[in-house]
Amino acid sequence: FFFFFFFFKQKTAYEIMPSLVGSEMCIRDRSLKESPIFLQCTCYLSRLVSANAPHHLNGISTLQLDALQSFRRNTSPTAPIGEYLRQLYREYRLTDEVLVAALVYVRRLQERTRVRVTRYEIHRLIATVLMVSVKYNCDNYYSNKYYALSAGLSLIEINTLEREMLELLNYELEVTVEKYEEFANYLKDNT
Repeated sequence: FFFFFFFFKQKTAYEIMPSLVGSEMCIRDRSLKESPIFLQCTCYLSRLVSANAPHHLNGISTLQLDALQSFRRNTSPTAPIGEYLRQLYREYRLTDEVLVAALVYVRRLQERTRVRVTRYEIHRLIATVLMVSVKYNCDNYYSNKYYALSAGLSLIEINTLEREMLELLNYELEVTVEKYEEFANYLKDNT
């Protein structure tokens, strides 16, 4: 008996169909290089937190602050938001599209609840909103346990934060092409 083994290189999503969007591009085919959009998103988040420093929060109602209570820490995290986002970008294996969609969710959250994101909420908020974005926009994603470990949270925490995030967003996670392009252009023009 002769056995022949043929090894075929599995085609990537880009080779199968260049316009394909989905799980193949979300996890396996993504490069780990930081893109200009990643840098724009980092700048956007840094400015968001700076603009909402505690001394700027005078006159904000308790209801507005309570909307993010589950995400709040009593002390400011030691890692700067840019460094933390870089870690999550690598660990979550994010695409630029998923990252921009996550920031659209943050803006949507702010518009609906009038919350102001400060340095006390941003890390847990970003870890959660990125996980929600990956799970909604990609066919293949990791388990919540993986995302929790990558973000430095417990599984119970990430599950609770995910539920809170979905409720705050009223489960409205679709980002239209027009909304995506509008926000991507905003990032480009304002960084």
